[in-house]
Amino acid sequence: MGLKEAHRDLKISPAEFDAVAGELARSLDHFNVPEREKQEVLAGFAGHKGARRRPRLSDASNGEAGRLDRVERATVSLMLVGRTAGRVAAIAFAACVAPCAGAASTTAAHNAIRSVGCVSERWHVKTLTDAAARNVSSFPRRTSVASLRRLVVPKPPGPTRIRGVETTAYRVEARLVKMKLEGDGDIVLVIVDPKTLGTMVVEFPPLACTRKASARHRIRIREARAALTAACGQSDPGSFTRVGGPATITGVGFVEPGDGVPDAAPNGIELHPVLGFRMTECSLGA
Repeated sequence: MGLKEAHRDLKISPAEFDAVAGELARSLDHFNVPEREKQEVLAGFAGHKGARRRPRLSDASNGEAGRLDRVERATVSLMLVGRTAGRVAAIAFAACVAPCAGAASTTAAHNAIRSVGCVSERWHVKTLTDAAARNVSSFPRRTSVASLRRLVVPKPPGPTRIRGVETTAYRVEARLVKMKLEGDGDIVLVIVDPKTLGTMVVEFPPLACTRKASARHRIRIREARAALTAACGQSDPGSFTRVGGPATITGVGFVEPGDGVPDAAPNGIELHPVLGFRMTECSLGA
């Protein structure tokens, strides 16, 4: 799908198109993209300004599914803007996310650049986009961080989903420790068992990398990430922010193939993706 075809049905007005172009230019500058590459991307984007369709009244009731579909098609089109380095195409994608999704800030677009990785090891398993994701249990099993840290898991894991630990949804009561935005778009959250003080990692993948997951899973992934952000604010890229407070977290078991991040469970188990997040109050700098 090219830029022209992708944007034909997006119902983007001239003013909205210009706003996206401005956001795109600011994002390219923010990430110090060379001038030549910047101009190539901007030219490729501006060349399709006329490829829009006026909105129809019948589109007014598209609802959430329609909104997500428009964002995804805009995502694809901007990632295909052209023939520059993948880094530049990713930044072009970031500039579209905020306006197309209805976000209000440049920060949202800058954060979105990190959500186009979608290629790290065992990515299909951790985003529920693999064929075996249909076997993941719908009803979470109540457990604790301490119990999950004691599970015996295969190391290193293979490329496919592990029956048992990775087909089970778990629910834990834990306290938050710290969080950050990873380069692949995941929000990494370190949690601690309130009794044993053992820690583990839970992760919230970006919606853009879950397009092949079931609609049910995508909604839960989106809502969980939104709940964390609503409670604790936007995650800082590259560096941890201290957070605190008790939370109830539901997620699918996942065995991290590498060494993971500091404070990871000794057996490498994570909850990834998180499908549910609930807390009363998040304290920053705790």
